[in-house]
Amino acid sequence: MTMSFASDENTAERGVAERSATGLDSQSSHGKSCSCSPMTMTDASTIESADGTLPSDDIDFAITQGTNKMRLEHHVHLFRDGWARLAAEQNNDENGSCFRGFSYLSKRLARYIEGRITNLSEQLSEFDMASDTHAKSLSAGQRRRVGEKYKPDECDLIMDEIYQEFDRYDRVLRYDREIQGLRSPPTYEVMGLYASLKKRGMLDDEALLFTNVPDDFVTTRPPEEHSLYLRKLFYGKFGWVLEKFLPLDEATGTWRAQTRVNNWVVGVVLTFFCVSTLLGPIAVMFLGELTKVKSFLVVLLAVSLFGAATVLTKNPETKFREPMMVVSAYVAVLASVLAQMAFPG
Repeated sequence: MTMSFASDENTAERGVAERSATGLDSQSSHGKSCSCSPMTMTDASTIESADGTLPSDDIDFAITQGTNKMRLEHHVHLFRDGWARLAAEQNNDENGSCFRGFSYLSKRLARYIEGRITNLSEQLSEFDMASDTHAKSLSAGQRRRVGEKYKPDECDLIMDEIYQEFDRYDRVLRYDREIQGLRSPPTYEVMGLYASLKKRGMLDDEALLFTNVPDDFVTTRPPEEHSLYLRKLFYGKFGWVLEKFLPLDEATGTWRAQTRVNNWVVGVVLTFFCVSTLLGPIAVMFLGELTKVKSFLVVLLAVSLFGAATVLTKNPETKFREPMMVVSAYVAVLASVLAQMAFPG
């Protein structure tokens, strides 16, 4: 069967998207309403076969195309920190070090073991307070071991189980402490990793549901103690450049950057804005020929704005110490410039 569509395929897709977004019932060419759901509605007037009828295969194909297009647009606009996501996708080492922390499971397991230890402690208390030493406070599993070859004491059986539970409890606590010591990767790194896995067919949509909670991920990368955390400050502002230089991968809804030219553009843009931010106050003081008091006020204003921007836009895995290192270095540079102006020669 040969399928034919309207002459303008873009018109057909726009009709699908518009009808799906408004949630209106699509009308057929004979005036009958369609009982499709909002996500699968289509305008029958935009899809016609050669004989004027509406074959079901044609309608299903158009519905699928329109739905995929809407999902793609939703995926593209869901994460707007464009340059940050680009950097994460370019660095496979960073993406590969993102792992699930299973924080909920570790805490849930700790609560379970705590309950078992509590029950055993109550059994031990009943045994210690009993007037005789019979096994009335023991469980069925513990009674079965009383008649073993070495005939252990009933109290020893309880203590042995408590010791085993404490050993498991200690392992769970150590695991949770080690996981808490790892840093959390940014959301765009997590999504970049699993978008790459999905693109290669390694994971399906159901396996990616846990990415809805990106805070549960950890990274094993070593901390970057002396790195300037300015990337996220600039990534969000200039994401529009992506549309100029980077093609869109329609299969995954992510940006592709595989040429040296694209990487060069990224480096030039970031370097320009970093340098202009750092040297802007100094240029104002020199070019404006400000007095000492005005220059000092410019320094205070620049440090305040730069410090606030650094702290508010720091990466999730950083602590307060790293932004303060950046602000301190910035203050030292501006203070030295101000000192040279106050005491020339």
